[in-house]
Amino acid sequence: MAAIKAIAAANKVTNDALAEGGPKLALQMPLYPEAKMPFETRAGIENISGGYVDTAGVLQFVWSLVPQGVDYSQPYITPMNAPSHAGLPKAILVTCGFDMLRDVGHAYAQKLAADGNDITYVHYPELPHGFIQMTSHSRRCLEATQEMARLLGEALRKPRRPATGLHSLGHRRRESVAD
Repeated sequence: MAAIKAIAAANKVTNDALAEGGPKLALQMPLYPEAKMPFETRAGIENISGGYVDTAGVLQFVWSLVPQGVDYSQPYITPMNAPSHAGLPKAILVTCGFDMLRDVGHAYAQKLAADGNDITYVHYPELPHGFIQMTSHSRRCLEATQEMARLLGEALRKPRRPATGLHSLGHRRRESVAD
């Protein structure tokens, strides 16, 4: 249930820091981000029910966390709706194949890149939403989590690179960002 609150808080912190001349954040790392409600996407339909977390669960999260009458389309809750994503911290954005948020995460990565941000997009087609919580049960989930930790360490050590579009990594990940 904390997913929407965490994303809303991260977006608010990032946007407020940018707007108010606050501290320059070194990096953001959205993992299977809920950048928009996934109800009309292919991934949302494919994962409508039965998964670890599914599309029906997203709706329950929204009902539980966003007070009645609050516009959930505001950018702090639905970051895809922000008028601009320019000037955000460099990002490592991670999506999974078995995830109702796969398509909205991919679209968000494209939007960040289109607005000139330094972004690395990582896609694990064989893994489910929440895989970092499954490391004691799955060697592949552990390997992917360790890989993300390495990417995080490398990104924090490297200076921001000039924005040249979306950088996809590795053979296990989506190579093309075109729809």
